[in-house]
Amino acid sequence: MKKFIPLYFKIKFIIMPIKTYQLKNKIIKHSVFIFILLFIIPCHYLKAQTFNRIESVAGLSILEENNGVAIADYNKDGFLDMFVVALGKDEDGISKSHSRLFKNNNDGTFTDATEASGLLLNLFPIEKDGTTYDKVFEGVKHGAFWGDYDNDGFPDLFMTNVYQIYLFHNQGNGTFKDVTDQAGLRVDSRCINTGATWFDYNKDGFLDLYISDWKGCDSNSFYTNNGDGTFNSQIDLFGNTEHKNSLMSIPFDFNNDGWMDLYLANDVINRTNDLFINQNGKGFTEEASKYGLNHARNDMGIAFGDYNNDGFFDMYITDVLMNPLLTNKGDNTFIDLALEQGVQSGGWSWDTVFADFDLDGDEDLLVLNGFEYKGHNSEKNIYFQNLHANGGSKFIDKSDSSNLGALTISVGAGVFDFDNDGDEDIFVTNADRPSYFYENTTTDFTNPAKELHWLKVNLQGTTSNRDAIGTKLVLKTNKNTLYRYYTGKSFLSQNLKSVHFGLANATQIQELKIIWYFRKN
Repeated sequence: MKKFIPLYFKIKFIIMPIKTYQLKNKIIKHSVFIFILLFIIPCHYLKAQTFNRIESVAGLSILEENNGVAIADYNKDGFLDMFVVALGKDEDGISKSHSRLFKNNNDGTFTDATEASGLLLNLFPIEKDGTTYDKVFEGVKHGAFWGDYDNDGFPDLFMTNVYQIYLFHNQGNGTFKDVTDQAGLRVDSRCINTGATWFDYNKDGFLDLYISDWKGCDSNSFYTNNGDGTFNSQIDLFGNTEHKNSLMSIPFDFNNDGWMDLYLANDVINRTNDLFINQNGKGFTEEASKYGLNHARNDMGIAFGDYNNDGFFDMYITDVLMNPLLTNKGDNTFIDLALEQGVQSGGWSWDTVFADFDLDGDEDLLVLNGFEYKGHNSEKNIYFQNLHANGGSKFIDKSDSSNLGALTISVGAGVFDFDNDGDEDIFVTNADRPSYFYENTTTDFTNPAKELHWLKVNLQGTTSNRDAIGTKLVLKTNKNTLYRYYTGKSFLSQNLKSVHFGLANATQIQELKIIWYFRKN
């Protein structure tokens, strides 16, 4: 009989100033996880948090008119790299038309590694069929999604386009090989492929793949991993579902039974979002209304986090003008509190991310906006600063003072600590201009009033999927308890990176609990 088992790890240590103490990488091994605690150091409180644009300095100014951006350490050198999707058709001699892989040099700069990696291909050649189609967002090339589908330790890359998909296998030597056809994935179709999600639905230790279709096919696609480098098409596991112009999906165990369920954001108004509840790895049933998740507008992206630190995970969903904040009532049913929390307003919104940008112990919220359609065009991006950790009860708009409120048509956000200084930086893809790279300055200031600390946790599965997708983390300090859930998911991307905690002025970690469910043979 197969059972699910929650695993807990407890770690105690004191955080001390870096001048007198430096924590070496600690590796704790178990049959399911190896995890590494990195860089627990103090920085200083920032009264007016700002982000500085550094794309020219970082060697990223070549990037222009982009859609998805996906983050992972593809060459396993310890530093996070970046793949950025060019939205247009590939055209010889037109630099901005080609998607690119950038290698992190660990000196504040990146090197274009696309050609050396074998990814410099005509991913959507100029003569490719697909010149006329209903517009979902700009361009014909959409998303990029990292996932180690064969558990060899090297992140592989899946891409979604209009009418086609790609799977590139990481060869482990800095190069990639197109294995789409041999893996058994449907190479060409009439699907307008948008989002994709790697997750292990049957707990066999291998990542399966769900692909959203905005229009063109009768349904979304689902490929189960055979564990030998090939996949089977099994969308029938989701039943006879209505096609709803799907964009993003995210896995989470909504009913606490140890199996990953899947929540879908659907685009067309009056068609509800879907929540597919996993039936012990044998299939799914749609139960969105039961959980209060049958939202029905123009839903795009989903941010997943615990914004009020109550131990229950919430969702912020991007829409047009009115974005819901689906707050967990403590029983995995949800209520929209966007208006009360001050985060309802947006533009034509796309990607959104919860992250503790200011290291104060709660997760702030980034929302990207803009679309050229029916009176809409460039719109301000929004940075909502979370006040809950500092005694507040909502968010406030700090877009202008943070320098993040650019007037753009922005699509995707790559949030990661590219320079390993402890705060999370932001790469923003723009569909109408060069893309922006923002350095977070939280750890750059040395004058203000109180010290802040931070923690990053790298997760690695052994008998579970190597990427540890679907992990809950509970961190108890001498000040508070913080909660994170790890999937790496974003609107048009899936990222493989550390789980990040801002610790404010906490001086002791009393317990780190990691919860993961796997099959016991």
